[in-house]
Amino acid sequence: MASILGAGLMKVSSHWNMSIEDLAFEAAEQAMRDANTEKVDAIIVANAFSGVANGQENLAAHIASNLGMARKPSFKIELEGASGGAALVAACSLLNRYDRILLIGVEKLSDVTSLEDISSVVSSSINREHEGILGATVYSHHALMMREYMRRYKLEERDFGHFPIMMHENAINVPHAQLRFKVSMKEYIESPYVSTPLKLMDIPSEADGAAAIILSRSDGPVKVAGIGFSGNEAIITHRVDSLDLENVTSAFNMAMQEAGIGIKDLDFIQIHDTSSVLAYLQIESLGLSDKGKAARDTENGKFRRDGEIPINPEGGMKARGYPVGASGIYQLAESYMQLKGAADGYQIQGAKNCAVVSLGGLASSCIVAVLRR
Repeated sequence: MASILGAGLMKVSSHWNMSIEDLAFEAAEQAMRDANTEKVDAIIVANAFSGVANGQENLAAHIASNLGMARKPSFKIELEGASGGAALVAACSLLNRYDRILLIGVEKLSDVTSLEDISSVVSSSINREHEGILGATVYSHHALMMREYMRRYKLEERDFGHFPIMMHENAINVPHAQLRFKVSMKEYIESPYVSTPLKLMDIPSEADGAAAIILSRSDGPVKVAGIGFSGNEAIITHRVDSLDLENVTSAFNMAMQEAGIGIKDLDFIQIHDTSSVLAYLQIESLGLSDKGKAARDTENGKFRRDGEIPINPEGGMKARGYPVGASGIYQLAESYMQLKGAADGYQIQGAKNCAVVSLGGLASSCIVAVLRR
């Protein structure tokens, strides 16, 4: 069984004075200090957009060199927002060869200086020939899913405001979060449209960030108890049902079965909330709410940090911020801190088990990890 020995987190922000290698270096140094080690046997870098956003490929080798570990095996994994989850899958499969593996998630999107360009960068995750060429963006796809969810379950736009309001409230006391302020329903309703009916307050802010964990086959404070991995049609119009995230259910069930626990044993869950509608669909696909009822359950406080089953106690992608390819490693590092009891100011008391859900694209890939202390 794999264990997490240490973790490091950079504040999610616009780090104008740091390169992508600088960000990775800082997170890695924090993780190694936390694990009380200077030795790792391999390095895996999770990143989505270094080629298009920073003009930098061969990223893992450059990061390894910057860490003074040029001779260590290193490689980069890209699976859009699920890059961190994919890095975990790869690392666990390599623990029969290497005892300690450094996983670094890093993204630097402040190098992209216009809204048009950042939209193009993050929309490179959709199919260029079938969707992008028609002017579609990742945001317009979220809007189509939101429109269908509203139609099917007879909801209004304000029903989607409950989730971002909760995320911003969770992030207030989180030092590494980007957006540490509360949001009211009035502010949500008045926020501008990104792609009707999707509002600015429905989506996270793409940002710079780096997080790192050290994974080992040796015994450590937090164990990786189970992993599930499942795919879906990458083009949403090719899906029988655009709102069906069956792969999330499948990956979750795989991970829970491997961990040998039930949903009531989970003390919190990290989901991949790249929009309010995608958050609701995940909540329902995980069996936390009935179909079409995630908004009601969120409004009623079921998923608050002090609720029945807390979701994203650090504010999730929405308020912690969204350094895309690094986000999965952030989720793992945050979960490690919660399970160690080291989440000062935002701790879920007595947490022993959690599930981490990482999505690539519009849930075309789903990786779920169950962690326990």
